Amino acid sequence: MAQNPSSCQLCEVETNIEWKCYECDILFCDGCRVKIHSKLKISDSHHVLNIKTCREDDSEIFKRAKLTNKPCEIHIKQKCIFYCCECDKMICAACLPSSHSNHKFQEIEEAFDQKLAEIKSIREKIEKQFHIIERDTETFERFLSCANESYNIEALKIICQYSVLKIFLEKKSKALINNLQNMKKEADAKISKEKALLQELRQNLLQRTEKIDTTLKSFQPEEIFNILLEMNRETLPTYNTNVGKLFHFVSCLDIEIIDFDAIGESEIKRQYVSTDFEIRERFVLDLQGNIAGISICKNDNTMAWIYNNQNTLRKIYIAEHGSTAKIVKEIKVKVQDISVDQEGILYVLLKDGTDIKTLAKKKSLKTFLDMNPYQPISIHITKDNQIIVGLIKDKESKVVVLSRSGEEKQTLEFEAENKRLFSYPCKITSSTNGDIWVADCQQDSAGRVVIIKTDGYFKFIEEANISNEDFCPVDITTTSTGHVIVLNSKYHKLCVFTEEGEYLTHEYLVSMFKEYIDEKKRDVLLNFLKVPLPVEFHEFAKYLSFTLCIDAGKNGLLLVGGEKTNLGCVEKSPGLCVVKMKTSDDCI
Repeated sequence: MAQNPSSCQLCEVETNIEWKCYECDILFCDGCRVKIHSKLKISDSHHVLNIKTCREDDSEIFKRAKLTNKPCEIHIKQKCIFYCCECDKMICAACLPSSHSNHKFQEIEEAFDQKLAEIKSIREKIEKQFHIIERDTETFERFLSCANESYNIEALKIICQYSVLKIFLEKKSKALINNLQNMKKEADAKISKEKALLQELRQNLLQRTEKIDTTLKSFQPEEIFNILLEMNRETLPTYNTNVGKLFHFVSCLDIEIIDFDAIGESEIKRQYVSTDFEIRERFVLDLQGNIAGISICKNDNTMAWIYNNQNTLRKIYIAEHGSTAKIVKEIKVKVQDISVDQEGILYVLLKDGTDIKTLAKKKSLKTFLDMNPYQPISIHITKDNQIIVGLIKDKESKVVVLSRSGEEKQTLEFEAENKRLFSYPCKITSSTNGDIWVADCQQDSAGRVVIIKTDGYFKFIEEANISNEDFCPVDITTTSTGHVIVLNSKYHKLCVFTEEGEYLTHEYLVSMFKEYIDEKKRDVLLNFLKVPLPVEFHEFAKYLSFTLCIDAGKNGLLLVGGEKTNLGCVEKSPGLCVVKMKTSDDCI
């Protein structure tokens, strides 16, 4: 097309050119279209196009109109009326006997329609390929994410194995990690290669699309034939690989399994213990007030000490499978915390007191050690009978490790740069590898767990897998299989960690309360708790699980102390529940 004029070709004044008459082959403004061109009798059958709002359909109409006036390249005064299929060119009637007498030809409009349909068909195929590319690009992104997740899971397994069997796995774990990283690199390389191929194909298709779009919007009919020739010179690139079969990342990142035949059976059980929880039996005692603390007797797992907030300390008997229980002994005393040593001696901290008391079999409470001016608020006896005590005084707080005779062996008070380790060390436990775990949290407030490693390093747990969920660790215990269970009071759930402090899973204690809920009165409670409706039962039941304390025994039983509630939809509140955990014997 010739260069557009700078002004209207009729009035030669107006510069805002909007219209083009194909038959007249001139450009003009909107005023001249109304006042001059439309009044010409010969313009009734002319095709006038708004060049600013031209669409693909408009350009197609004009291309068809121009076909009837297309001059022959050889016989200038003749119009092209045929299309030679063998020469791929438009010809006039004079061309037939001279150059195309034995050639196959079509009427020009018929050939135009056929070529236009072929071009549009190619365009549709390109669109389909675009869809496939976009779909498979997203699939590869998901597979890449899957590969990363598989890598993280397998790396965690290796770290867990190393933590359980440090000496045995010191060299083996490094080799496994390197092997896993190599597999990860191979997976990444495969994905990157396929993604690069997709991008290359995508760019090729973009270029073809641009050329076709330009042709479809042009006013030159011969460009339809030219672009088709160009498109047919090269095969249309396609991509329709079944990526689901091409890559299988679950097996791609498999690692070799370590042979544990030479390792002790107890270590194997600890390594492969299940992290699932199963509620086997539960019982309800008619106790006054809340159960604020529990300590299972280490020398006899059928016995446990419990205390409430009503100045009552009780010793209870628990049947072998936790199906029944009865009160054995009761003492009127206001308790802060308790712990039982390996010989069954009970260590007691009294509310607002400064001394540590002990209670031996068939004896009364007696003072073991006075911690004045500090107030002891938490106590834990380790498997080797070391005594770990949490202390507070005004704004100070610390944890001390005492020998069985009461001699202070270690004080834990500051971390780096003289920053205090604890704000309120409410509960303490020790892991099977000797690390000290401290729940540093005041009731209903966000806190953290501080792990003091045997090598003197610290580790802090400030969340349990869910970053936007408050972490309120109010109690903590260690199972016989080496897992550490932390009670998050804000959401009344048990958070399970490895002895190295790696998060494993969590469990809401909702099923224990289901049978006590009057569903008809549920909405009353929801309104009271300001819980938005609607809400599924398992979500609703979280608000009824007013769990206060936990302790685990060697036999796989977990005792969970609950809080009585007077809310209208709860007919009866469990005070003490027994949770049967799956142990290593259940999974090996």
